[in-house]
Amino acid sequence: MNITNKSKKFKAMGTLFQVLTILNYVGLGILVVFSTLGFVVGPLGKAVAGHVPEDTEAIAIFSETGQMMVKTLPTILATITSMVLFILIFRKARSIFRSIQNEETPFTRENAERIRYISLTMIVAAILPGIVQVITGLIVRAMDWDSVFSVVSLVIGLVLLCLSEVFNYGVRLQEESDNTI
Repeated sequence: MNITNKSKKFKAMGTLFQVLTILNYVGLGILVVFSTLGFVVGPLGKAVAGHVPEDTEAIAIFSETGQMMVKTLPTILATITSMVLFILIFRKARSIFRSIQNEETPFTRENAERIRYISLTMIVAAILPGIVQVITGLIVRAMDWDSVFSVVSLVIGLVLLCLSEVFNYGVRLQEESDNTI
């Protein structure tokens, strides 16, 4: 494979991760806006329409819409946590492809550290949203135990952690090769 084809492929991969990052930002924004609207507008809309519960301080929590939103709060916060973590992963992946595009070799200390960062972030992404979901669920007394932790993300994170060590070994071999020539 010649250098221009290699450069084009890695540039395309970098662009793909840039698009994924942008889509994640957009999705995160939409999720936050609609969640906020659901919590604020739904209960207040019922109150304005004349469906005020006897305890007016409890409008946001005990109206039908408010109750539904409170029950989904753990899932919403867990999803937001996951999206933020995946934004970090996509940005770091993009920097790997930029680096490979600009360097002669992918085996650099920076890329090995980037892969390690991605693997640790993936492991955190497998566990942290579940913790957020459990804690929030306990606080609002609404818990859905179906999707607390992601075993697949954990396994991918561990595999990437192994790959980062392979890259560290590749860096050492590359440095020895560069010193020999």
